Amino acid sequence: MTFSNPADGFTVHNWGDMASTQSFDVNTSNDDQLSNKEIDGAYYVDWYRGDYESHQYAEIKLYRPGIGADKYDVLDLSEDNHNVSKESRRNSANADIADYNKNASKFVSLGGGYAIFKLPTSVTVTKNTTLQVVETSWNKASEYSEIADAFVAYPEQASVMVLPNNNARYFSEGLLSETWVEVGDASIANNEFNLGDLEGSTVQWIKIIDNASKTPDGFDINFVSIFEGESNTIISTDDAPWLPCDGITADSYAIRTGDDNPSNAVILGEAMYKIPTADQVIKSSIIELSQEQKDYFGRVSGRSAIIGAFVAEIDGKLHAYEIHDDCSVKGIRHFEWGGARKNTSFVALPNSPSKYSTSEMAGITTSFVEWDGLDIIYDLNGETVRVPFATKQEGRIRYKNAIYNMILPSGDFTCDITYDKFTPPTKAQSFDRVNAFLVPKPGQIIDVIVFDAAQKAQFQGNLIGMLIAKINNRLHAYEVKSDCTVKGIRHQSWGAGGTAMKNQSLISQPKKNNSSSYAVSDGYKYNWIGLITKNGWDYNMLYEVEGVGEFILPFTKVFYKQMWYGGPKQHIVCSAHDVIGEVEVDYYGDKYGFTTQQQLIEAPNGDVFRQLRVKNHTASNQDFYVESYGNGVVFQGTVSANKELFFTIPYSGGNPTFKLYIDGSVLTKSSSVTLTKDACDVVQ
Repeated sequence: MTFSNPADGFTVHNWGDMASTQSFDVNTSNDDQLSNKEIDGAYYVDWYRGDYESHQYAEIKLYRPGIGADKYDVLDLSEDNHNVSKESRRNSANADIADYNKNASKFVSLGGGYAIFKLPTSVTVTKNTTLQVVETSWNKASEYSEIADAFVAYPEQASVMVLPNNNARYFSEGLLSETWVEVGDASIANNEFNLGDLEGSTVQWIKIIDNASKTPDGFDINFVSIFEGESNTIISTDDAPWLPCDGITADSYAIRTGDDNPSNAVILGEAMYKIPTADQVIKSSIIELSQEQKDYFGRVSGRSAIIGAFVAEIDGKLHAYEIHDDCSVKGIRHFEWGGARKNTSFVALPNSPSKYSTSEMAGITTSFVEWDGLDIIYDLNGETVRVPFATKQEGRIRYKNAIYNMILPSGDFTCDITYDKFTPPTKAQSFDRVNAFLVPKPGQIIDVIVFDAAQKAQFQGNLIGMLIAKINNRLHAYEVKSDCTVKGIRHQSWGAGGTAMKNQSLISQPKKNNSSSYAVSDGYKYNWIGLITKNGWDYNMLYEVEGVGEFILPFTKVFYKQMWYGGPKQHIVCSAHDVIGEVEVDYYGDKYGFTTQQQLIEAPNGDVFRQLRVKNHTASNQDFYVESYGNGVVFQGTVSANKELFFTIPYSGGNPTFKLYIDGSVLTKSSSVTLTKDACDVVQ
């Protein structure tokens, strides 16, 4: 009910249970009126939802303010400023006007009381139905992400409820005793509540209870509206029928602490963790892990287990995520880009961040191509890039650095050699803290060796060439098979007589001494020289350790159509007075173990001698003598236990056979290599 007070010159209200209507509002004229329910203002863009489907404003039907509504100090009661008076703040008609000003004039104060609204048309709730409650507090932000932050900014808060499945035409006291459903707490500024939990129900009545405000006039209602919002579902069961829930929503991106806390890193202006919308999820990328993969990742005690994955494109960049069996969504445990990044979603780029500028980063566009197992394949400005799966870490996915998928285009060979053509060994090995098998980047390949017909025949057509790469100052060698698949070398020996390296790419390095090698971590650098022919084979590898010298990795045989190498030895170029040839002759008896090693040396006067070395592999001193066919005894003496003894005899050319006499036993061995003075690529 309203009464005219001629003495005051304006209409006043009798504050009863029944709310007034908009038509009785004769306060300050609405010069910026958009409609009979809307006033334009600075927060129009932030708050207006009229463009959404089924939007409607609610109408206030019952206003029961608390005593706080009368306690607001009267600041100004002039004719032009009724909107800041106590009377205006208790004008329930203001709640029927959506005032989009930052410091809105049209609002109604609850002061610890409550109000009931009715929608003009009953709404059947869907998953996307959204209820909007806008509160007025002057000089505050348009919205707060956390209700606690809003309460700190200004301590007003109210409970918001709806009455499902009751479409009563008029308000009656009986409505108050019905079962109202609380949908959330409203803070200052804009509040939006998804009503999806009531899907299928009808809603027409809304109640707002000012039960937590700490200000005199309490919660100030600007307006209430309802609309069909954007889908909260990011991945539906139509997209992933294997999900153990109704779908992935924005709430699935649980922000956790510790090891599950998403990365807050920003590189070149790009956030390393982002939450996508439904439109940004690439539907073709949604995958369920196979049972074998699920078993592989397993479950870390007290944590969820990974069951799927997907990729999203956000602002032109790819982001990848894990789906867990509690329907939570997490970033990847580790993406290697600019350092190990825990719980990031940003799909790594090839090359380190230092290779890009912020402006270049802004211009980069990546688009998803496919999964290859758990490897991510994508297109980067027309080039195919692969992000290889590395391993599991605490039951989560870990990736290696991104790499261009094209390693070597066809030309040298008749087919493209891509990342997926490289076959890792079944057993990983490492030496001097270096992985013994690595896949090179295109710029890391430093030599391409294409076999001719005769060389291919030596491997019965199985191998067609070799690749040499330099990765982090270490050399790697690969066999290229006839189908353009690539493997490490079938066999190498790490160090002279060292550990067998099976199907590894790391070129074996010599031992520095009995306990260490020429490790890159100690500052040593390796340079490739090339293949050299020796002992009838074209595949002996020659390389340099800077500051140390040249070394040869000797090819020993073809083994099951693949390469077999021995341990590395130092390579010496002949000059005057140097060793100019050498061959080892091994004698192995049941009781004695002796080795004679022949080498030619040139004396300062030009005379050439054959030097022999006798090693005693037993635990006692041994007398011996050596006889050469046609020359009789050439030397006799005693070699100490586990020691060696050198002696020389004149060089007479040829390829002699020697007899070694020890304790009545005779061990005979002939040299398989003729030592000549011009044998200038010799091994010591």
